[in-house]
Amino acid sequence: MVAIGITGRRYSGKTLAAEWLQKTYGFRLLDFTQDVLAPRLKRQGKRVTRKNLIELACRLRERYGRDILARMLVRKARGDRIVISGIRFPEEVQVFRKRWQDFLLIAILAPAKLRWRRAGEIRKGEGSLSFRQFLKIESAETERHIPQLIRMADFRIRNDGSKEELYRKLDKIVKPYLK
Repeated sequence: MVAIGITGRRYSGKTLAAEWLQKTYGFRLLDFTQDVLAPRLKRQGKRVTRKNLIELACRLRERYGRDILARMLVRKARGDRIVISGIRFPEEVQVFRKRWQDFLLIAILAPAKLRWRRAGEIRKGEGSLSFRQFLKIESAETERHIPQLIRMADFRIRNDGSKEELYRKLDKIVKPYLK
């Protein structure tokens, strides 16, 4: 059994890393938005927007604890290779480490200016943000604990090069754990 969590700042390459593990090594990708929050919003008859996702996540965490989304996600875990993208709270890591003894936390790191440029390339709306506005978002409750998670990580990958470089770095970390 291999379970890997991926954390990092916005646009650092978390999703890219998780999708690579899914595609290349057959990991089952679990995602807080797609597997927990979006289905819940749809059941409530609400649109899946960034604002609605954040509000729902905050309400759930306020009512049931900061680890609630991790507890909900663990229930959806099937298979012997799991990758979880977008971990945002230390309490989530504790849930995953309790569930999977050999849980690995990988932090994806990239400089702020590069992440800001990526935001402009990936998301039209966020591409219009000034660099100062982009940095201000990182003080939001959902982003505030990322530095602590980076310190908790078993591995750190600097993602300031090509996709292929990121993939090679991931391979180097993951291959020894695959049987």
